[in-house]
Amino acid sequence: MSNYNVAIIGTAGHGGYVKSVSADNAFRINITAVSGNANELTVLTASYPGAVPYASLVELVAKERIHIAVVNPEFSLLAETASLFIRNRIPVFMDKPFALSYETLAELAALAKQYRTPVYPMFDMRYRDAFYTARALVRSGAIGETVLISAQKSYKLGERAPFFRSRKTYGGTIPWIAIHAVDFIRYVTDVRYTSVSARHTVLGNAGHGELESAAVMNFTTAGGALVSVTADYLRPGAAPSHGDDRLRVAGTKGVIEIRGGKLFIIDAKGERDAALDHPPRQIFDDVIACVEGNTDTLTDASDGFYATAVSLAARDSADRGETVSLDAAAQYLVS
Repeated sequence: MSNYNVAIIGTAGHGGYVKSVSADNAFRINITAVSGNANELTVLTASYPGAVPYASLVELVAKERIHIAVVNPEFSLLAETASLFIRNRIPVFMDKPFALSYETLAELAALAKQYRTPVYPMFDMRYRDAFYTARALVRSGAIGETVLISAQKSYKLGERAPFFRSRKTYGGTIPWIAIHAVDFIRYVTDVRYTSVSARHTVLGNAGHGELESAAVMNFTTAGGALVSVTADYLRPGAAPSHGDDRLRVAGTKGVIEIRGGKLFIIDAKGERDAALDHPPRQIFDDVIACVEGNTDTLTDASDGFYATAVSLAARDSADRGETVSLDAAAQYLVS
């Protein structure tokens, strides 16, 4: 089995997922290089003391033999950074959203296709036991035909980095937070979104400029099921956890609910905890599998491109106060 030299770029997102890997694969990973702005390099060199620090990505690519790039700089730099590695045929494990505009997203997708380079999204929710088990239950017909889906992503706001305060550099709360729900709903239920009507607000954002403190989205789907998603930074500081992720799927035979990391099923027998199954691999195991040509992974590039396109459309809907068609987003789905 091959070993992999890994470069970590930035600290704005979830680069720590490189550690979400099995013992069988952990010894194959060598963090050999890091890059970012001055503050990020301080953090990265402390976290990975054996890695060579680079202020210049171009220099990093020229001097290092990198097999996987972990891309999580400030969000406005995600697509640009990923593109540099893709042009050098270096597989990318990147945070979401993949881009902050439709045009940049299309360019990134075309580039990945042209260079035939893997792009793996940081959709960690798919690797959580409750969501993995919920997917199996829905597919088994345990709750019948899916009719109504609702999801919540809620976080503590705290004091965010300066780039969160500008739409130009942050991109919006819908593409940054709600995108997780957009993806895990599709993962669990296999719905295809057809339109979205959304709203967002900066009310109560504690002086964070243009950062939206809350957003709500209503989706229609190809099969007729209705979907609603809320995302917010309103979780109190004294709450027991940083985030509160929830999912409710109501069908013709029952309901499943994910709350507090647990999965509940409510049907003709009453309400009960569902026994949780474990995904066969952790997320960075699947990154390695993807690089090695294995297509049996819990997510893939198309999921990242599709969820980004849907989230950008939802953000535009909220900006314009109009319902937006999601027909164009379907181009990123694998048929």
